Amino acid sequence: MQKLLLALLILSALAACNENNNPDEGQNFVFNDSSATSGRLIVETLDQSGNRLDNTVVYLFLAYEDIERNLYIFFRESDNNGKADFGYINIGSYYITSIKANLGLSDTAVVQVRSQQIENKRVVLN
Repeated sequence: MQKLLLALLILSALAACNENNNPDEGQNFVFNDSSATSGRLIVETLDQSGNRLDNTVVYLFLAYEDIERNLYIFFRESDNNGKADFGYINIGSYYITSIKANLGLSDTAVVQVRSQQIENKRVVLN
């Protein structure tokens, strides 16, 4: 019985070993350059005096009606320089709403993201 189990173990080990010397086989990589369909969006938040506002929440919306429904697709918080960097997003028109809650300030604006461009949008909260 032990010889039979040993023989089956050796046979299964030999059957599992399959050498493949074909250099053409391997993992396929698909590279898709999306730079033609995306641009970068950076929103700078300012108060009425022109001072940069840090820790301001900036929401990104696809349509104006989505603002009323609070259906934002993404949000960022502004850094110490008052900038909220959304990175590379699809080209198109977006609405942005910036809110500095502790000061009671807000603003809504529209921005056009163009192909392979960096859009720097300044918003003045009041």
